[in-house]
Amino acid sequence: MRNDVKLLELSPIDAHFLRYRPSDAAQNHRINNSTKWLLMMDPRNRESRRGLH
Repeated sequence: MRNDVKLLELSPIDAHFLRYRPSDAAQNHRINNSTKWLLMMDPRNRESRRGLH
């Protein structure tokens, strides 16, 4: 769950870096989005996330 929170915190930073380092930021953004999607699609994570917040 710690990784999930870290990904959410990195979102604004990714948007910031997209302007200055397009290749690195775009790659990180794709990785973060796919990871968040996988976490979101996992029912176990959805349940535990609801319990945490």
